[in-house]
Amino acid sequence: MNIPEFAKLVRANKLMVVQWIGLAIAVLLVDCVTPRGVNEGMLYAIIVILSASARERRLTIALSCVITVLIGVGLAISPPGGALWLVIINRNLTMILVWLVTAVMVRRIRVEHQRDAALRDHESAQAHISLLHGLLPICAWCKQIREPDGRWVKLESYISQHSGANVTHSICPDCKDRVLRQRADQS
Repeated sequence: MNIPEFAKLVRANKLMVVQWIGLAIAVLLVDCVTPRGVNEGMLYAIIVILSASARERRLTIALSCVITVLIGVGLAISPPGGALWLVIINRNLTMILVWLVTAVMVRRIRVEHQRDAALRDHESAQAHISLLHGLLPICAWCKQIREPDGRWVKLESYISQHSGANVTHSICPDCKDRVLRQRADQS
């Protein structure tokens, strides 16, 4: 996806994108006023979960990239507190959590798209299939079928009209033997 396509995607989901960025900035502001040892960065994972509502993988991934940067910015500008090594481990765990949640949400979005496509295919197939069902009034002698309006039509015509199938003619072995015997008897 190129930049103009991505910009179009962002414009199409403008309100949600603004809300997500606003929430991310709110978490960053909380991060700026709390000491480094407090791990409020886990709140970013909630924003990633919310981003899945747009059902666009690219937006979720882009938001996760922004959040990753904000986690680093929060580390740099938070007031001191806690052991630095523990703070760095917590920030890295937060980034890992954000990307694990991103992976799950992207997978969920992909499965939803696949499900929607399968449903569309199924509905399309159902629209193209006409099934023969119920009882068919058929003449015992000539094998014509009575339509609901009372007309009698040939079996082949009925099948073609109501199922979309085409009928071809052939002869079964029993009928072939019977016809050959009748012709032999007539000669």
